[in-house]
Formats: sequence, structure tokens, C-alpha cells
Amino acid sequence: MSIAIANSILGAFKQPRMLGGFALILFLALLMGASLAMTTPSLAQSSAPAAPQHSHASSYGRGWDCDYGYTSVSARCVGVAVPKNGYLNSDGNRWNCLRGYRRAGGACEAIILPANSYLSENPYGRGWECTRGFVADLAACTRVNVPENGYLTDSGDNWECSRGFRREGQNCAAILVPAHGFLTRNDFGGPGWQCERGFVASGGACATVRVPDHGYLNARGDDWSCGYGYRKSEVTCVTISLPANAHFDDFGDDWDCNAPMRRSGDQCVINRE
Repeated sequence: MSIAIANSILGAFKQPRMLGGFALILFLALLMGASLAMTTPSLAQSSAPAAPQHSHASSYGRGWDCDYGYTSVSARCVGVAVPKNGYLNSDGNRWNCLRGYRRAGGACEAIILPANSYLSENPYGRGWECTRGFVADLAACTRVNVPENGYLTDSGDNWECSRGFRREGQNCAAILVPAHGFLTRNDFGGPGWQCERGFVASGGACATVRVPDHGYLNARGDDWSCGYGYRKSEVTCVTISLPANAHFDDFGDDWDCNAPMRRSGDQCVINRE
């Protein structure tokens, strides 16, 4: 191939217009460049490190990978020593332990199951879980003592109290619901009950919410607000007096001045700014 390139270049310089010393120098320079370009790939290939024993060409470009059952260590492929009760992983470059065993240094040791337990799917950690109704306690499974009026949680390693009862220490105590009250969830340590609409909790009872004239119960039903054009004053709703050139605000419990007036005390004055 290099001979063909040289002949092409030589043919170009045989034209009359290319004769002369300068043409000869240019011809030799081009010839040397072509030779260098042809020899560079072979030089690069010869300088690449040789693939080690028990390896093969990489499937993901240049370089090499170790054969199945070997792993790369300091540019070498070293055999993977699989211990008893172990097996090679799918890549063949490391090992895992069989079910019922766990890694301990370079070996696979048997997982010792305590009473009322079973092998877990997680190969790490202790390697076992307690059956429902038991809870892990160091290397054993201890029974969950469910008190009267209690039940096991979904996880099976703890308990909660039935509806109408709440947890007090290791027991379930009855929730005393006052008149006009009803049971609620007791997830956050509350009293376990709530007052009906129109009543408010007061101590351990539900007191009636006294709504004054021109008032109404709020959305929660445990307090009251005044209607449009009235404002709250202790236990009553008082009329809001509108000065000249004023209007009620969006909530109806206060007023604003009409533009371009501005509020000054209890009246609207001309804005002179």
C-alpha cells in the first residue's frame, strides 16, 4: 500500500511544472510522511500491553476481561477460590454463599436459626427473621405479650390496643368518652375522643359552644365567628359602623376606604400624597 502512495506522489511530480530542486524536496517530505502514517498503527499495537493468561478480548471495546472463574488482580487474572457451600456469581468473578449460609471472611458459615424463626431473603446481617408473634432479641425470638383488649400489628412483632382502648405501659386502658363525644384514632397519644360539632373539649367533657346573635359555627364546629358586617367582641357580635366613602373588606369583619381615599382613624380622608 505504501508503494502505491509513493507512485501516486511520484506521478504528480513528473509534470513539467513541478521540476526543480524545491519540487524534489517537497516530494521527499511527502514520501516520509506517508511512510510514517503507515507504520504508526503497527507501532501503537506493538506497544500495547499483552493480555494476561486466562483472559479474552473485551466485549466493550479495546482491552481484555478475565475468563469465567477468574478475577482481575494487578493486571493479572487470578482464579476465584470458591469456599465450601459457596458458588460463583453470574459474572464468574466473585462468589456468594448458598441459602442458609453467610459470608465470614473467606468462608461460608451456617446460619444458626433460633426457635420460632426462619431464613430471611437478605444474605447479609443475621440472616433470619422471627415468625409472627415473636420479636428479635439478640440471638433469640421472644414472644410478643399482647395484653387484654390488644392485638398484633401487621408486622407481627408489636401490638396495639383495640378501638375504645389506649396503650398505658404494657396494658390497654378503656377510653372514657364524655357525653357528646366520639372515639377517634389514638396514633399520637391524644385523648382518643373528640367532641361532636357544636361542642368543645373542656377538661374531660364536651361543653356547648354558645353562638351569639349574628354569629355562626366555624368549619370545625368547636368555635364561632361573626357574620358579614359584624366583628367579634368577647362573647357577642357587634355591628361595624361604616364611615363615609368606605366599604366592607372581603371577610366582612372590617372596612377599607374607597379609592382614592385613605383610612385615618375611624374615617376616610382624601389622599394628598
